[in-house]
Amino acid sequence: MSMLNGLLQAPFGRREFLRAAAIAVPGAALTTSIGAAPTTTALAGTSRTGGPAGFDPLDPADNLRTYIRMTRSLDPKATSVGWYGGRVFTVIGDQQIIKPLFDVEGFGIGRTEPQSDGSYKALWREVGYYKDLMTGAIMEAWHNPLIDESVEVYPI
Repeated sequence: MSMLNGLLQAPFGRREFLRAAAIAVPGAALTTSIGAAPTTTALAGTSRTGGPAGFDPLDPADNLRTYIRMTRSLDPKATSVGWYGGRVFTVIGDQQIIKPLFDVEGFGIGRTEPQSDGSYKALWREVGYYKDLMTGAIMEAWHNPLIDESVEVYPI
């Protein structure tokens, strides 16, 4: 089994990721706001905050580049492919009854081009479908409980 397949099949779902992020982000923010204590020996290739050399977590440009590196590629010729899927819910009434409406699934492909002003242009094409909760079939209409009507579905 390749390393990628192992990662894709690991029992670490979205909820576990969000829980870990909820714990890690405040800790990282606290460390960043306090600052790193000076040391007598510096690790080669690291910044004063322990991240990659030259990375400043308080610099919006560094954060943008890092986000692009995590979600796509900084290489304007490289294409990136992504997939998403999930369930759409609504809250009904004062008692906040949470009701699942339908599933959504899709994929996209794109690339990112750096601009002369330091910004990036994201070129992206995406296809998405709304699916029936029970059958998984792609829907042409769904029942909206908020207005109690059948509503036409427009694929993404």
